[in-house]
Amino acid sequence: MSSRPIDHDRLTEVSARYFAARPPRTAAERVEHQRLEVEMIEAMGLTRDEFDRMTAVYRARTSLPDRTRRRAS
Repeated sequence: MSSRPIDHDRLTEVSARYFAARPPRTAAERVEHQRLEVEMIEAMGLTRDEFDRMTAVYRARTSLPDRTRRRAS
């Protein structure tokens, strides 16, 4: 993992904008989405490769078959 510090204030601000944005539909929206993603990666103190690995792990964990997920009581 990268040893760059996390900019918590910037991360809070960028992630609020990132998660408030609707899914990109047009080319301009995709560019804006990618720009926000780059800002978020920088604020987290990660490199693009580290972020991509983290995202891949998250997607693998959340796409597990239902039988491996904990059932609600």
